[in-house]
Amino acid sequence: MVECLSFLLLNPFSWKWVDENSKCEWLKNYSLNFSWWANHFLREVWVWKKLDMDEDKLKNLFEWFESFYSLINESLKKDTSIHMIIPLNLISIYFHFLNQWELGNKIFLHLVCSNLSEDLKSLENLEKVVEKNQSLVIASLLHENTIFNDNVNRREIQKWYDEIVFSQTQTSISAIDYLRKCIDEWKTFFNPVSFIDAEPFNDWDICLIWEIDQEKIAGLTKAFEVSICDEKRWKFNNFNSSFIVKNLPNLKLFVVKTPYYLYENNVLFEKDNLETLPQLLSQNEIRLLQLWDKKHLKLLNKYFNWEKWVVYDWHKKLRCEDKTNEKGEMMVSSNELILKNFSDEIWNYELTMISLEDDWSYLDKYLRIVRENGRDCIIVSLNEKIVFSTLDFWKKVIDSCDIYQLLCKSFGI
Repeated sequence: MVECLSFLLLNPFSWKWVDENSKCEWLKNYSLNFSWWANHFLREVWVWKKLDMDEDKLKNLFEWFESFYSLINESLKKDTSIHMIIPLNLISIYFHFLNQWELGNKIFLHLVCSNLSEDLKSLENLEKVVEKNQSLVIASLLHENTIFNDNVNRREIQKWYDEIVFSQTQTSISAIDYLRKCIDEWKTFFNPVSFIDAEPFNDWDICLIWEIDQEKIAGLTKAFEVSICDEKRWKFNNFNSSFIVKNLPNLKLFVVKTPYYLYENNVLFEKDNLETLPQLLSQNEIRLLQLWDKKHLKLLNKYFNWEKWVVYDWHKKLRCEDKTNEKGEMMVSSNELILKNFSDEIWNYELTMISLEDDWSYLDKYLRIVRENGRDCIIVSLNEKIVFSTLDFWKKVIDSCDIYQLLCKSFGI
């Protein structure tokens, strides 16, 4: 019977390639069982349900041209232009749809970069699609740090808005040449830029923002909502009153998922109301401790609670930040503080959920704490796509429902 259990995420939002074999061999010294990781494994444990990946939903949406056309048909008029804001790392999902577009309306593609070298390959493939279809226009290139950030920097959002809505500073070189130039100059960031074939937003146009993480698009979406209705400027408590927008009262705005509770336009995927594991634990007075660094606290809380910010009784969330001296030198890392709090609180909470980032040496310290205190653990390494555990999983691929049932049985729920 599991009396105390820890969930550990290793590098949850990092996708660096690692040598799987060496890590597996090293972890075998701790008598850990391992299984190949299923997509959204821990998230599915948290909601006790097999979840459809958003990427798969998008693929299904674009599998047949008619399914997407029916969504925007009422808004589509002869002179309507469609503006699509798309992360380049997802662009291949749209190829089938873009190849099938034959309605004559222009589609202006506003492409968001994150990793320039990888995005260049995606852009080269997209260019081949654009060459075959005269309705498609690569309108602008934008870096995700310009707007996909937690701070919602007004100046950065204004730059992006000006570029895609007003087509303010157009360049005559192609998108591929521009991106190659940035790579040659060792740039990791660039300001928004539009190209000579781009056209500004006009009233009655359609705007679709295809970023799956709705929190990333909150700032830009608010700007569009104010464009549609200027009175909303005063409803958003963090929207700058001096932000300059274009009056677009008949713009049709679509997003993948609702970015905030005041959002009033079209949403493609509505989220189910699912009971989460923390809710069930709280109902049974089982204590959950969550130890994350500043970077992951907000993201992981939303991720595991089905994209809702919820506070539960019997739970404690502790954000551990790096400690630096006056010279800016690292004195204590967030990983060290996470492990110290884990060691101090290990007997006060039946379940812990922690995240360690970057330095694998801290995994050794974590495993020592677990072993010394006789605690079971489930370790999810997203880089390696593997689940490690002290529990005896008999199946090659772990089923999230099996884990949920194991937890319920172990804690007497």
